[in-house]
Amino acid sequence: MLRRLSVILLSMLIALNISAENKKITIQTSRGGIVADMAVPSLASGARCPVVLLMHGFSGTRDGKVEKAMAEKLLSVGIASVRFDFDGHGESYGKFEDMTVPLEIEDARDVYEYVKALPWVSEVALCGHSQGGVVASMLAGELEYPKVSAVVLFAPAAVLRDDCIRGSTMGASYDPLDPPADGVPLFGGALTLGSEYIRTAFSLDIYQTAGKYKGPACILHGNADKVVPYSYGERYSLVWAGSEYHLIDGEDHGFTKNLDGAAAIATEFLHRKLSKADSYSDERKNLGAKMHFVPNPVVIIGTYNDDGTPNAMLAAWVGQTGKNTVTLCLSPHRTTVNMLEKRSFTLSFVDADHVVEADYLGSVSGTKVPDKVDRAGLHVARASNVNAPYFKEFPLTLECRVVNFKDDGNGGLITGEVVNVSADPRILDEEGNLQIAKMRPLIYDDTNKDYHVVGDVVGKAFSIGHNIQ
Repeated sequence: MLRRLSVILLSMLIALNISAENKKITIQTSRGGIVADMAVPSLASGARCPVVLLMHGFSGTRDGKVEKAMAEKLLSVGIASVRFDFDGHGESYGKFEDMTVPLEIEDARDVYEYVKALPWVSEVALCGHSQGGVVASMLAGELEYPKVSAVVLFAPAAVLRDDCIRGSTMGASYDPLDPPADGVPLFGGALTLGSEYIRTAFSLDIYQTAGKYKGPACILHGNADKVVPYSYGERYSLVWAGSEYHLIDGEDHGFTKNLDGAAAIATEFLHRKLSKADSYSDERKNLGAKMHFVPNPVVIIGTYNDDGTPNAMLAAWVGQTGKNTVTLCLSPHRTTVNMLEKRSFTLSFVDADHVVEADYLGSVSGTKVPDKVDRAGLHVARASNVNAPYFKEFPLTLECRVVNFKDDGNGGLITGEVVNVSADPRILDEEGNLQIAKMRPLIYDDTNKDYHVVGDVVGKAFSIGHNIQ
């Protein structure tokens, strides 16, 4: 279904009929010339667009079917591409027997630096097939996000390291601890695998290096791939938390069954993740004096009733108003009275796993249903520093003392001082730091009355902006 939707979307985008410029270029490096084909959509004067670097696999060239299919589809949605021959391949410098993965990473870095410096380039993404996927992933880890805006891997061949350790590459066997000085013949002697390729593969920290990349990523792999088992692509999806992983039924290593569909998935992902140039309108629509403050957190206020029973109320009009203070806007009801009488309350942030329980608490009155906490199946505990309960299912709780109340005639604003924060260990890292990705807190859309879960990391605070010179 996803592939079908992607193809439909791409067909709509292709209808835009973007004209383009295609040209062959040579990028000079300290090692020699890298030959590439650059495809650029028609751009208005001064306009910029994103570029995707397309990297072929072991013994391939820039004219590989995957690379050409991606270049065509990217161009159709207004994204430029540069597909190039690695050292020892196609028309680029060097001999195949001198090729190594570290050298290919150097090639890709040189192409990146060349492309990034072009005045019409807004950002750069990487896309690699097979060994090119390994190179793309490792370069992304070395450069990191946001220098690399997005990554797409087609059947990434991280198996290459294991092949060299086993002493078997492309059907040719050799002693991995003492590879022949004159190399290993491949494909009936048509190519020679250099001994340096084997030696350097031993020390390749493929996943460790790739793991330094924290930006958007998409991995495509076929479950009928006999060259690189799909478990290698699957591992990338685990290394890159939040990445998109597409395991395509019946597809082989070259994506020969439905290359168009696979390329459509990849292109839709890149189109969605890359630059939103000209995505704004010069016109604005006035919505009137309506409050559209987004996002709003989803929290549960915990208090004790006069009889000592726990009270739980769902709230969203809550905000941090000082270094150690929070302010809530509440209408008159039992919870408000409890907070003012006890001068204490807790705020527990709701996670995605407990949206049903939280919504129930917000839909039912504690006055009419005194046992609603029990009905929700929540487990209650007393906060350690204030006279208020918290609910164990919700992983993060602020313990607060009331320090101010401003009556506006319809309830009012209650300000609390946070005296302690308690957290479930499952949302912390090894150093005890809160991890939003593990917590998956909810936010509330008051316009559509929907709950959303906090999503992807899009940048490092007080760092990503430094890329604007």
